[in-house]
Amino acid sequence: MAVSPRLNEKYRRTARFWPATREEPDGPLTPPAMQEAGAFVFTYVDGNTLVVSVDVETVHKGLVERRGTSARVPLHITVNGTTVFYEPSERSGHTAWRVVGPGNEVALFADDEVWMARRLVQENGGVLQFRRAGHAEWHNPGAPAARPLRPRRWRAAVGWMRRLAFRCGVGRWLR
Repeated sequence: MAVSPRLNEKYRRTARFWPATREEPDGPLTPPAMQEAGAFVFTYVDGNTLVVSVDVETVHKGLVERRGTSARVPLHITVNGTTVFYEPSERSGHTAWRVVGPGNEVALFADDEVWMARRLVQENGGVLQFRRAGHAEWHNPGAPAARPLRPRRWRAAVGWMRRLAFRCGVGRWLR
Protein backbone atom coordinates (compact mmCIF):
# COMPACT_ATOMS: atom_id res chain seq x y z
CA MET A 1 0.00 0.00 0.00
CA ALA A 2 1.52 3.29 -1.08
CA VAL A 3 1.37 6.57 0.79
CA SER A 4 -1.63 8.61 -0.32
CA PRO A 5 -0.97 11.53 -2.70
CA ARG A 6 -2.31 13.91 -0.06
CA LEU A 7 0.11 12.64 2.59
CA ASN A 8 2.95 12.63 0.05
CA GLU A 9 2.24 16.30 -0.72
CA LYS A 10 2.20 17.07 3.01
CA TYR A 11 5.63 15.44 3.42
CA ARG A 12 7.04 17.59 0.63
CA ARG A 13 5.46 20.85 1.80
CA THR A 14 6.68 20.41 5.38
CA ALA A 15 10.27 19.48 4.46
CA ARG A 16 12.87 21.49 6.34
CA PHE A 17 16.49 22.43 5.92
CA TRP A 18 18.67 22.58 9.01
CA PRO A 19 21.86 24.59 8.40
CA ALA A 20 25.18 23.71 10.00
CA THR A 21 25.50 24.98 13.54
CA ARG A 22 28.23 25.20 16.14
CA GLU A 23 27.21 24.07 19.63
CA GLU A 24 30.31 25.53 21.30
CA PRO A 25 32.20 28.61 20.13
CA ASP A 26 35.36 26.61 19.41
CA GLY A 27 33.61 23.28 18.67
CA PRO A 28 33.09 21.56 15.34
CA LEU A 29 30.18 22.33 13.03
CA THR A 30 27.29 19.90 12.96
CA PRO A 31 26.56 18.86 9.38
CA PRO A 32 23.63 20.45 7.56
CA ALA A 33 20.53 18.29 7.22
CA MET A 34 17.32 18.01 5.28
CA GLN A 35 14.24 16.58 6.99
CA GLU A 36 11.31 15.07 5.12
CA ALA A 37 8.62 12.84 6.64
CA GLY A 38 10.67 12.80 9.83
CA ALA A 39 13.75 11.27 8.19
CA PHE A 40 17.02 13.23 8.31
CA VAL A 41 19.55 13.26 5.47
CA PHE A 42 22.97 14.66 6.37
CA THR A 43 25.59 15.54 3.77
CA TYR A 44 29.11 16.65 4.57
CA VAL A 45 32.68 16.37 3.36
CA ASP A 46 35.07 14.20 5.36
CA GLY A 47 38.60 14.51 4.00
CA ASN A 48 38.22 13.95 0.25
CA THR A 49 34.94 12.05 0.55
CA LEU A 50 31.37 13.27 0.25
CA VAL A 51 29.40 11.52 3.00
CA VAL A 52 25.62 11.09 2.81
CA SER A 53 23.99 9.73 5.95
CA VAL A 54 20.31 8.82 6.38
CA ASP A 55 18.70 8.68 9.83
CA VAL A 56 15.26 7.06 9.83
CA GLU A 57 14.68 6.71 13.58
CA THR A 58 12.20 9.59 13.69
CA VAL A 59 10.42 8.76 10.41
CA HIS A 60 6.67 9.33 10.13
CA LYS A 61 4.62 6.27 11.15
CA GLY A 62 3.01 6.07 7.69
CA LEU A 63 6.35 4.93 6.21
CA VAL A 64 7.21 2.30 8.83
CA GLU A 65 6.78 -1.19 7.40
CA ARG A 66 5.38 -3.01 10.44
CA ARG A 67 4.11 -1.06 13.37
CA GLY A 68 4.86 -2.48 16.80
CA THR A 69 7.98 -4.33 15.61
CA SER A 70 11.48 -3.14 14.86
CA ALA A 71 10.92 -0.18 12.56
CA ARG A 72 11.85 -1.01 8.98
CA VAL A 73 11.56 1.78 6.47
CA PRO A 74 11.61 1.08 2.73
CA LEU A 75 14.49 2.93 1.03
CA HIS A 76 15.54 3.57 -2.56
CA ILE A 77 18.86 5.39 -2.83
CA THR A 78 20.30 6.46 -6.19
CA VAL A 79 23.52 8.22 -7.14
CA ASN A 80 23.50 9.92 -10.55
CA GLY A 81 20.54 7.79 -11.60
CA THR A 82 22.12 4.48 -10.57
CA THR A 83 20.48 2.52 -7.77
CA VAL A 84 22.99 1.87 -4.98
CA PHE A 85 20.55 0.64 -2.32
CA TYR A 86 17.01 -0.67 -2.68
CA GLU A 87 14.89 -2.13 0.10
CA PRO A 88 11.27 -2.24 -1.06
CA SER A 89 8.18 -2.27 1.11
CA GLU A 90 6.37 -5.54 1.75
CA ARG A 91 3.09 -3.68 1.38
CA SER A 92 4.03 -2.47 -2.10
CA GLY A 93 4.79 -5.97 -3.34
CA HIS A 94 7.87 -4.68 -5.18
CA THR A 95 10.92 -6.76 -5.91
CA ALA A 96 14.60 -5.90 -5.71
CA TRP A 97 16.72 -7.04 -8.66
CA ARG A 98 20.47 -7.47 -9.00
CA VAL A 99 22.89 -8.53 -11.68
CA VAL A 100 25.96 -10.50 -10.60
CA GLY A 101 28.50 -9.98 -13.36
CA PRO A 102 31.14 -12.40 -14.63
CA GLY A 103 33.72 -10.82 -12.28
CA ASN A 104 31.31 -11.02 -9.28
CA GLU A 105 30.52 -7.31 -9.49
CA VAL A 106 26.99 -6.51 -8.33
CA ALA A 107 24.57 -3.94 -9.75
CA LEU A 108 21.24 -3.25 -7.99
CA PHE A 109 18.01 -2.34 -9.73
CA ALA A 110 14.60 -1.24 -8.52
CA ASP A 111 11.43 -3.00 -9.60
CA ASP A 112 10.71 -0.45 -12.31
CA GLU A 113 14.28 -0.77 -13.68
CA VAL A 114 14.20 -4.51 -14.37
CA TRP A 115 14.39 -3.90 -18.14
CA MET A 116 17.82 -2.31 -17.60
CA ALA A 117 18.95 -5.34 -15.61
CA ARG A 118 17.83 -7.74 -18.33
CA ARG A 119 19.59 -5.68 -20.99
CA LEU A 120 22.80 -5.66 -18.92
CA VAL A 121 22.69 -9.47 -18.64
CA GLN A 122 22.11 -9.85 -22.39
CA GLU A 123 24.96 -7.52 -23.32
CA ASN A 124 27.61 -8.41 -20.73
CA GLY A 125 26.58 -11.76 -19.33
CA GLY A 126 26.13 -12.54 -15.68
CA VAL A 127 23.23 -13.76 -13.58
CA LEU A 128 19.95 -11.94 -12.96
CA GLN A 129 18.56 -12.45 -9.45
CA PHE A 130 15.58 -11.13 -7.52
CA ARG A 131 14.54 -10.73 -3.90
CA ARG A 132 10.96 -10.29 -2.77
CA ALA A 133 10.26 -7.50 -0.30
CA GLY A 134 10.74 -8.63 3.28
CA HIS A 135 12.94 -11.62 2.36
CA ALA A 136 16.70 -11.89 2.68
CA GLU A 137 17.54 -14.57 0.12
CA TRP A 138 18.19 -13.95 -3.58
CA HIS A 139 16.69 -16.24 -6.24
CA ASN A 140 17.35 -16.83 -9.90
CA PRO A 141 14.25 -16.34 -12.03
CA GLY A 142 13.31 -19.61 -13.67
CA ALA A 143 12.88 -19.86 -17.39
CA PRO A 144 9.27 -19.51 -18.40
CA ALA A 145 7.60 -22.88 -18.63
CA ALA A 146 7.43 -24.12 -22.18
CA ARG A 147 3.96 -24.91 -23.41
CA PRO A 148 3.48 -28.60 -23.95
CA LEU A 149 3.25 -29.65 -27.54
CA ARG A 150 -0.19 -30.59 -28.70
CA PRO A 151 0.29 -33.01 -31.57
CA ARG A 152 -3.39 -33.95 -31.74
CA ARG A 153 -4.46 -30.36 -32.32
CA TRP A 154 -1.73 -29.88 -34.91
CA ARG A 155 -2.77 -33.04 -36.79
CA ALA A 156 -6.40 -31.98 -36.65
CA ALA A 157 -5.52 -28.56 -38.09
CA VAL A 158 -3.44 -30.10 -40.89
CA GLY A 159 -6.25 -32.52 -41.75
CA TRP A 160 -8.77 -29.70 -41.80
CA MET A 161 -6.54 -27.67 -44.15
CA ARG A 162 -6.17 -30.65 -46.54
CA ARG A 163 -9.92 -31.21 -46.67
CA LEU A 164 -10.50 -27.53 -47.34
CA ALA A 165 -7.86 -27.48 -50.09
CA PHE A 166 -9.37 -30.46 -51.90
CA ARG A 167 -12.92 -29.12 -51.63
CA CYS A 168 -11.88 -25.81 -53.14
CA GLY A 169 -10.02 -27.50 -55.97
CA VAL A 170 -6.63 -26.27 -54.82
CA GLY A 171 -5.54 -29.73 -53.64
CA ARG A 172 -4.55 -31.01 -57.04
CA TRP A 173 -1.91 -28.22 -57.30
CA LEU A 174 -0.54 -29.05 -53.86
CA ARG A 175 0.42 -32.63 -54.83
